[in-house]
Amino acid sequence: MITHKLQTFIKHPVKAVQHRLQVGAIDAQRLLQVRGKRICDDPIFVLGNQKSGTTIMAALLGKATRRQTTLDLVYFNNNHAADYYEVYAKTMSFRKFLETNCLEFSNPIIKEPNLAHYYAELTKYFPLGKFIMIVRDPRDNIRSILNRFKLPGNLTDMTDEQRKLLIGPWPMVFDGSWCGLKGNNYIEMLASRWVLFVETYLAHQREMLLCRYEDFLDDKLGEIHQICQDLDITVNTDIRDQVDVQYQPKGQRNVDWLEFFGQENLDRINTICKPAMDKMGYQVDQHGINNDVHPRIAAKMNQAI
Repeated sequence: MITHKLQTFIKHPVKAVQHRLQVGAIDAQRLLQVRGKRICDDPIFVLGNQKSGTTIMAALLGKATRRQTTLDLVYFNNNHAADYYEVYAKTMSFRKFLETNCLEFSNPIIKEPNLAHYYAELTKYFPLGKFIMIVRDPRDNIRSILNRFKLPGNLTDMTDEQRKLLIGPWPMVFDGSWCGLKGNNYIEMLASRWVLFVETYLAHQREMLLCRYEDFLDDKLGEIHQICQDLDITVNTDIRDQVDVQYQPKGQRNVDWLEFFGQENLDRINTICKPAMDKMGYQVDQHGINNDVHPRIAAKMNQAI
């Protein structure tokens, strides 16, 4: 089997060697940082698509409960992002993946969007772990991802030069073919990825707490306190003066969807995402939440399926 690393080396041998040399020096420093660290037995995992509010909500959860928080597997994402493919293909063991990231997995709250792809492995290695899935309206979620790289939403598809802007784990976000997703352009791929995260929750809703980013925006302090109550963890810090801290570059939240995506790409998102949107309470024809659907209540969710 030709692994993703070998494919990269064959296509770009000089860059691959240069990258390996740079990473080797970083890995040596990393050994000192991880010495004596122990992987947490019962962490809270904050999952959800990129740019769906996972960072701010995980950070506030940590501050409210005075728990150390991992906000992304930064070392891994910057230096070993291609290994995500190997873990998914099982050419790298999940145990090795955990050991490589033992510093980040030592914290009691761990936020990393890409971990949603490995939910089955996480539940195996962390039987005492708790899981939160955060969702956001796909139109806003995809728009925010594109804002991150200053990419327009109304293209027929991205150019090779635009794809070169994607670094670290971002290529695997824009092209989900590695995990079985299909799409005729970048918008369809991103829409299919959004559906995958919702379906991951729906398949495991009895074991996951679902939170909508829009509910958080409506009552930031109240939502964090409600999450703590649902997870049976104690709030012991007043965070009301921290709920508006900006942890990620702010996107164009008030942009008109039709103006940003154009009719064709907006239709692509609505068509691909509609079944999952209905179950999450998002409405195709307008902004806002359908209040008849409350994802946190299992009985309501079962009625909506």
